[in-house]
Amino acid sequence: MRSQQVYTAGALSKKIARRFALSNFVTMFSLFAVFVIVLNVWATVFSYWHIDARSAYQVEAFVDEHQSAENHSYGLSTSLLPIIYFETETGEYLNPHPVSQIVEADIDELLSRDLGEGDTTEIVNGQYYRVHRAAGDFSIQEGDRHYNTHDIILFRDISGDIAMQNELRLASALCLLLSLAIIVPMSYRMAQRSIVPINEAWRKQRQFAADASHKLKNPLAVAKANVEMIMRHPEHTVEEEQAGLEAVFHSTEKMNTVLSALLTMARADADGDEIVYEDVALSATLARVCEDVSQIARDRGIRLQTAIEPGTRIVGDPERIEELFTILVENALLYTGEGGSVHVGLSSAAKGKVVVEVRDTGIGMSADDISMAFQRFYRSGSARSMNPEGTGLGLPIAQWIVDRHNAVMDIASEPAQGTTIRITFDAR
Repeated sequence: MRSQQVYTAGALSKKIARRFALSNFVTMFSLFAVFVIVLNVWATVFSYWHIDARSAYQVEAFVDEHQSAENHSYGLSTSLLPIIYFETETGEYLNPHPVSQIVEADIDELLSRDLGEGDTTEIVNGQYYRVHRAAGDFSIQEGDRHYNTHDIILFRDISGDIAMQNELRLASALCLLLSLAIIVPMSYRMAQRSIVPINEAWRKQRQFAADASHKLKNPLAVAKANVEMIMRHPEHTVEEEQAGLEAVFHSTEKMNTVLSALLTMARADADGDEIVYEDVALSATLARVCEDVSQIARDRGIRLQTAIEPGTRIVGDPERIEELFTILVENALLYTGEGGSVHVGLSSAAKGKVVVEVRDTGIGMSADDISMAFQRFYRSGSARSMNPEGTGLGLPIAQWIVDRHNAVMDIASEPAQGTTIRITFDAR
């Protein structure tokens, strides 16, 4: 049987980070190495190309200038002149412009070698020479002597160029080694940044599981206890077990409410809940919500007052906007005692803004409560006393909807003085 290794979230995160770091390191180091190699190859090829092109040109210039018996000069300093030999009719090689740029022994060694036509690099006594050999029918006039030759050889000492190329290769190798000190920590940091979304997803998954177990524990326990009690008396009628059945019903209703809120928050965490942006009749939506909850207000003995400017529209998700208004107005009614009042208003503001305001005369909130109001499941002591059935998810959901509509929500409240929630939208 093949065994399976089980990783905790933290261990798996570290394993993924190591893989990302290795992948980043290999990629960055390989790219840098390729760049360094290409740079060195280009430098070498360009250097030889430049030398060979100059050699070919100077051979042509040599032949052209030696078509007459005039004094020949390249117009360059002696140190820049190449060493040019041509073969005479006797088979000897003649240098019409001898200079001390190259050691005679090296020249003899080079001339004794079987040099191929074109450009080659030869090494003599640790010195590097670039040799250009041109074959053809050439006529050379040097003073009162005339030569017909088929072979012209140009020598150039390139030891300095080779030394520069070697220095470039050494510097490149050192740069590659030094790059490890930069690429290794950079790869690690990039890997750490890459797994942030993964860690956040695991955190949200754990948070959802913890939230669900926390909020469902009590209603499940109540439902289970009542079902067990009913099962002890199978002879009882439904009417006799009415109280227990109602408790089970209320528990399932509460679980349904909690699950709905939790799923909304889970989709909000994952940004997976689709927001359908379209034209929203804001005034009509708010008026409809107030009408729907008006019976709750009457049953609780609360005055529900509205001042809604007609015809106001925004771009948003109609369902989410209605959910937002329902949360705010229902909260105002739930936390306002009998004889209190709730005022719901909508009005246009400057700079193309629309302001929705829900103001109540309820239990209010302290400054600490306001700072914690958007934390999931947070409920103040007075809120739990006023509404034991609350989930503590209403305002977090409201804040998410507000954020998705690029709106702003402000809360002003004082304990026992009521609460005012103001939301500012961009008008259509």
